[in-house]
Amino acid sequence: MRWDIIGLGVLTATILVRVITAAMVAKEIGDKETIKSLYLLPFRDAVGLIFWALAFTQRTVIWRGVEFKLTSHGKMVRNRLIQN
Repeated sequence: MRWDIIGLGVLTATILVRVITAAMVAKEIGDKETIKSLYLLPFRDAVGLIFWALAFTQRTVIWRGVEFKLTSHGKMVRNRLIQN
């Protein structure tokens, strides 16, 4: 039970540092919208982590209208041109 409290404390401290740092940067550059929505920052970070992890499950990427495919040897090969 003691480790659960320590872990929760570390998590809380990490989130607080992240929010305070973002608030300082937003205040410095005058970004009022970010300051208003700071409470959403931990959720945004969690969703960003999920999308980052999901990116490793795909074998294709579309870059500037061209689809590339990752081969089994780690090489990016042009697959096809995407029409707009």
